[in-house]
Amino acid sequence: NFVGTPSMNLADCDYHTNGQAKLVNENFTLDITQLKDQMQKHGSGSRVTLGVRPESISAKRKLSSKSPIEGKIDLVEPVGFESILTVQVGGLIMRAMTPVTDGFKAGEKVWLEVDLNKIHVFDGKTGDAII
Repeated sequence: NFVGTPSMNLADCDYHTNGQAKLVNENFTLDITQLKDQMQKHGSGSRVTLGVRPESISAKRKLSSKSPIEGKIDLVEPVGFESILTVQVGGLIMRAMTPVTDGFKAGEKVWLEVDLNKIHVFDGKTGDAII
């Protein structure tokens, strides 16, 4: 288990390389080509677990290349100057932190942007940290 509140988002993924590097989950695909060198010892098709803290995920109202993960807000929890968004991404629940002033509401469609400089990737078999 990871320490912290809200807890880290975890998603089982397959790692694929074909010019680009991607983490593929049944609910989303995340382009991690900029991290390809750090992933080099893991071959295409390797099973990994993506870990992202909520403060490293931002919510957007429009799709962009940087925010490819589509979801629907289930819950908005104001915490001081920020809100914790609980977002349904297919069959996966993800949490993101946003400024309270963004005014997101439950039921709203959002696209999640992951800060690739702050992700964690773990070996799917051993649990060892890769990134």
